[in-house]
Amino acid sequence: MIIIPFLNWFFKRFSEVTKNYTLIKSKPDSQLAIYVTENIDDYVSVVVESCNDKICDNEVVSLEILNNDNVSYDNKNAYIGVLNTTIQNLVDVEDDKLWQQLLVLNLVENTEKNVFDYYCFCEKILTDELIAFVNNSNIGYDYSEIRSEYENETQSAFFLSILKCNNLNNKHYREILKTLNRSYRTSGFSVENVSSDKILILIDIDVIPMLESSLLFLREHYPDAIMPYVKKYIDTYVNEILEVAFDKVEALNVLLLPIEDGHKLKLLEYIKSPLSANKSQYSDAIKAHILTKKFDESDIPHFIISYSSEGKATKSAIEEITLREVQDIFYKEYGIDRNLFDKLLATEIPLNTKIRLFASLLPSLDELQCKHYLQKLQLNDYLSLFENKRPLLAFDKVNKCLLSVFTEKKWITKYEPEDKDGESFYRAIGCKAQSKEKIEATV
Repeated sequence: MIIIPFLNWFFKRFSEVTKNYTLIKSKPDSQLAIYVTENIDDYVSVVVESCNDKICDNEVVSLEILNNDNVSYDNKNAYIGVLNTTIQNLVDVEDDKLWQQLLVLNLVENTEKNVFDYYCFCEKILTDELIAFVNNSNIGYDYSEIRSEYENETQSAFFLSILKCNNLNNKHYREILKTLNRSYRTSGFSVENVSSDKILILIDIDVIPMLESSLLFLREHYPDAIMPYVKKYIDTYVNEILEVAFDKVEALNVLLLPIEDGHKLKLLEYIKSPLSANKSQYSDAIKAHILTKKFDESDIPHFIISYSSEGKATKSAIEEITLREVQDIFYKEYGIDRNLFDKLLATEIPLNTKIRLFASLLPSLDELQCKHYLQKLQLNDYLSLFENKRPLLAFDKVNKCLLSVFTEKKWITKYEPEDKDGESFYRAIGCKAQSKEKIEATV
């Protein structure tokens, strides 16, 4: 045959031509076109060897070669190996055995239809080359329109295959599943081994709506996704799920989420045990509710010190707790916020209660502040200590506490027990005044 020597000569003469078959087909009635058509398999073999690894035939003539029964499978594969032309529709290549190589070499337009058609060709399996093909795409995927071209069963299989594929990049994973418009709205989610980042995507795009069965499954298999899941569907969670699937530890974590106070109050109805209100994620209203309805004694030292920085409702709750727990505050020697003391000092509570609260405040006061409160409390014996007096004071826990602080601050020389007329007292020995500022002065 003279075809091969002729073509070898032809390509040496026109080696710079990368669209050779396109040029030949532009004059289909020419002797050369007829000659090549009659010897097409030899032509493809020679053109592949002579093209310097680059063929840029247009899509129409490329498909003619790929769909020509007179071109051998090996020559078609070789032609694909040097082809630089993109095939718009994979199904236009009639021999589906060529599809894999076309995909691997990115010679197919990256479209939703081509992805779906190749998936069906692979017996509904996301093969490695298909995953790579999808991941290499710079465009977005939208199956809103095209999905209707495929049977419902095929759509379901594709949806599940994508959902289980941890190797897809998150952008395309999100786009594909969202536009397939499927979810576990009725059946409940029960797919294992989905990566944590993709579980969060499934929650975000409403693939896993809030159902009791889905929540229980996520608790067991994807515990780190529970908070995003609950936050996404907080209305359903508090109004429908809590009653049938309450979990205290989970509820405590949900309380820390940035959700509406109404939802938190609903959650608190299901928590029966005492609960700390000392959380920065709680609003003024929630703190006040917890202090009032779920009071935890361990909160006392924090809130009687943090009073000034709290909201109005919380302050009111702290005031009530302070009065109710004054004995505990005094005996455990908790410190107290000065503004809290001022607020309670101005009320009609008993004097002995005010004095006990004063004992809790005293360690934080300087001399002038102390004199100010002694005058308001009419504790004249203690005022006399600043003038080097030696008063007798009742032998009780309150006086011992006050005198201990006076001693530590060096406002008195000492104090000691003393019996008089069969009764026990404390004899306190004062110091000379250190300054002449007015008692009324405060800081």
